[in-house]
Amino acid sequence: MSESVHNSAYTESLFRHIENNLPFDLDVGLLSSACHTSYDKLYRDFYSLTGHPVKEYIRKRRLSNALALIKTSDMGLTDIAFRCGYSSHQAMCRAVRRTLGVTPSGYKSGGAYYFFPPYRNEPPQTVAVSAETVPRTLRVLFYHHSLKNIENLAVGAFLTAFPDYGGRIFGMNGEQNGKFCYELYLTDIGNDCDIFNEYGFEMTYEIPCFSATFATASKSVTDSSTGGQAG
Repeated sequence: MSESVHNSAYTESLFRHIENNLPFDLDVGLLSSACHTSYDKLYRDFYSLTGHPVKEYIRKRRLSNALALIKTSDMGLTDIAFRCGYSSHQAMCRAVRRTLGVTPSGYKSGGAYYFFPPYRNEPPQTVAVSAETVPRTLRVLFYHHSLKNIENLAVGAFLTAFPDYGGRIFGMNGEQNGKFCYELYLTDIGNDCDIFNEYGFEMTYEIPCFSATFATASKSVTDSSTGGQAG
């Protein structure tokens, strides 16, 4: 691995440029010029950092952004395609089908979730996907104007309201109602529900025991007890 990979200014510039230009034509030659490095060196450094070729990383980031909008917004496919860097909605549909084997409408109505996060220069997390039975929980809905980082925002707001919470937290994207929604399922249901509205939460329900498939990371904004539903 070359020395420049360890240069935080270099890596921040590289990935910031990619994120800012995902809706546009991201030419790798121009990317190397923007980061003041050679084409070959950029490819070597990029693969060392992410384990992906540059073009594959860009493809997955665009697809991840597009699928998030397909799943959680009422935008038309053409608008989503152009917003996420596809030349047409047909090109985006082909990318979705090639990766997931379903149409965009099938993905929107299905229970599967695809997420390819941007590189953050953090140690990789071990993620385990398994079926799990969730005990009786309190379901609370967190609404926000942006989908970006909504899971961390929801969990962070909850722990600000209840810093001594000792139960488990399960989470998943919720149904949208004019704003983006994230659902938390709390195993410790003895909390004062009146305080939730003060921290961005709306509507609370008591949910009976249920089973679902969850992806659990070794580390999260809290600890390994936080899980996100997977398809």
